[in-house]
Formats: sequence, C-alpha cells, structure tokens
Amino acid sequence: MKHIILVSFFLLFGFPINKKNTSKFENEITKIIQNFKKGIMEKSECENQKREAGYLSKEINNAIEKEGGYSAVEISNLKTLKIEVEALEDYIGTVGNCGNNMINSENFNLINRRVQGDVLNFGSQKFCINIITVKIGSYIVYLAENNTSKNYTVTYKWKENHKTGVSSGKGEMGLPQKSLRRIYDNRNQPLLKNISVYEISCKEF
Repeated sequence: MKHIILVSFFLLFGFPINKKNTSKFENEITKIIQNFKKGIMEKSECENQKREAGYLSKEINNAIEKEGGYSAVEISNLKTLKIEVEALEDYIGTVGNCGNNMINSENFNLINRRVQGDVLNFGSQKFCINIITVKIGSYIVYLAENNTSKNYTVTYKWKENHKTGVSSGKGEMGLPQKSLRRIYDNRNQPLLKNISVYEISCKEF
C-alpha cells in the first residue's frame, strides 16, 4: 500500500529526479570548455564541442520553458547560463575555426575569461581594425577585431614573419561592428605561429 501511495504522489506532483539544477548545467559548460582546450588542435574535436554547446543551449532553453519546473531565481540563473553557452558556441566556432563564425566583442571577453586564452592585442595602428591573437596551449589564432560602430568589408594579406618564410595568404570578410572573426590559425602548420597581417583595407557597408 505504501508503494502505491508513493507512486501516486510522484505521478501527481512530478518526479524530481529528472530535473537538472543549475549547477549541473554549469558543470556541463565547464566540461565543454575543458574538452575544447584539450582537443583544440583537432578540428573534428572542436566541431564536436561546438555541437555539444548547441545541444546544451537547447536543453537549457527547454528547462526555461518548462512551466513550474524551476523557481524564479533558478529561471534567472538559467537565462544567464543560456547566454553564456550560446556565446561559448560562437567562441568555439570562431577561435577554434570550426564553422563560418564570428563573435561579438562582449561575448568574446565573457567566454575568454573562462577559457583563459592568452590574448595579445596589436591595436589598430594605421589600420581600420585591430589584430589580436589568442593562444591556447600550442594553438594560436589571429583574429580581426572591429571595435568601431561601423560595419566593414575587410580585405587583408598575411605572410610568415620570418626571413625564409614562404607561407602567405589573403582574404576578404564581412566584419560587423563590435565583432571578431578569424584570419589565420596554426592547426595545419603547428610550428607556424608568427605571421604579419598587412595591406588591410575596410569598406563600410
């Protein structure tokens, strides 16, 4: 009889074991970041962690929309976590070069504090945009940063910063206001970490 009463209670009021508290979602974000940093030299692993961030974002959103499942304080915390995990998805795609991604400056700074990537800002100097690098372990990525209130189409060239260097490249990208986008990373050439970006031009759109 006691078992029947307990089963009836859980059917009526809901069984709490399926409910994730916010700390479990937080732990999953931390796990994605750790796996991303650990496997960053493998593009497939970055793609996996980008997908995991996308799945987690949907899971948190479902939790937010679940009526009666969480308190007002928990809902507020979940909304904050959703912002972070969406920013993390963009960060992995942009910094990890596993998608045609860009990230806004605010979200980049938010997530990089958690990832603890080493950032070097070269400043805009005589150019219309900044060039920054992010170093995570043996991985380094060069990013174009538009910290203005204008939207640009950016063209650029880069070359290996060494007397005997032969590696070079060029590109064109849309770079909206207050955003960052990848120029180069050393995943395919792990020893090539030092490049120069030059002949940068910006056309407003």
